Amino acid sequence: MTLVISHLILIGISLALVWISYNYKLLQPENNTNIKLLIAHISLGIINLSILFWDLYSHYKINPSWQISLSAVSFFFYSSYLRVFLKNEKWTLKNFKLDGVILSCLLLSYWFVFIFIHQGNFIIDDTKIIFSTRLDSPSLYLKFYIAIGYLYFLVKSCYTAITFFSTHQSTTKQFKLLRTGILTYLGLRVFLTLMIIPLKTNASIFFTSQSLAETLMVFSVGLMTLTTAFMIAYPITLSKIPKRFYLENYRDPSEVEDDIEQLYNQLNVCMIQDKLYLDRGMKINTLCQRSKIKLSEIRVILNQKGFDNFNDYCNHFRLIAAEEQIKNGVLERLSMEQIYESAGFNSHQTFARSFRKKHGLTARDYWHKIKARNS
Repeated sequence: MTLVISHLILIGISLALVWISYNYKLLQPENNTNIKLLIAHISLGIINLSILFWDLYSHYKINPSWQISLSAVSFFFYSSYLRVFLKNEKWTLKNFKLDGVILSCLLLSYWFVFIFIHQGNFIIDDTKIIFSTRLDSPSLYLKFYIAIGYLYFLVKSCYTAITFFSTHQSTTKQFKLLRTGILTYLGLRVFLTLMIIPLKTNASIFFTSQSLAETLMVFSVGLMTLTTAFMIAYPITLSKIPKRFYLENYRDPSEVEDDIEQLYNQLNVCMIQDKLYLDRGMKINTLCQRSKIKLSEIRVILNQKGFDNFNDYCNHFRLIAAEEQIKNGVLERLSMEQIYESAGFNSHQTFARSFRKKHGLTARDYWHKIKARNS
């Protein structure tokens, strides 16, 4: 039953990744490279888990070297993601030449040996390695050789994250979320890697190979679920970290909040003076151009002020405009639809949800409450 649930969750994760890819391609065009690398990493992890499902359900075992190869490629993408995302390196052949050469050499040499020595993709025998026969098993050398690539990119990912977060500090919510999310994910990945060793060597004392494989599969699915849920719950973590808010740029940590407050007021002035919120198709790029504040900085500022996203920020001003009309008794001669449309809302559903979130009651009940108070 646990395996069936894990399988369904895996399908759900795949659909969630499609949703993330589609939405953030539209909402955050300047971060396409970051998202593509991260999605590639998680997608290969899903394929890896699918292979593990196949091994558990089928009599035909896929050579475990495939899983190790996919893991190596997957963490090549994650290592690249961290370098692009945290260190602002450009995704070019020049910057990633060494990693690309290492990965290519590992994979090409592996496939050359695999095709000309093993001559097949599937093996029917048990895939586990016994220590006493390891010198007679050429597949051991293949697994060990390609595992070096996986470990290289895993260690490099850990090194990139640890060095970055040890040399850079910030008090913003985005930075704290990223630090917690990335370091926790890498820690769990290292733990999972250490647990895989007894599975591949049949050296487990407390578990059988089958039970350990099932345990690791459930753990992996859980890790993928948490990672995907984290990205959906905290979309700000997909935006680049603006250098402006690093503590090293300020004499005192409290100055960060003062700077954010000043920039936030600057954004509000642009929104109110030009009434940008009345534009139903208002985009963050427009506010960026009017305020002369960078996109990544705007997202961090709004997140710091408690807004879920840019639309939530625009709806804040639209709601104020609608409230003013309701307080002035406009509902006596205009419909609710006319009021929320004139305030810039795209739909009644968005207006009703925003109004109830702020006041805890509907707009019409709010109007009745005001009339009762004034009478």
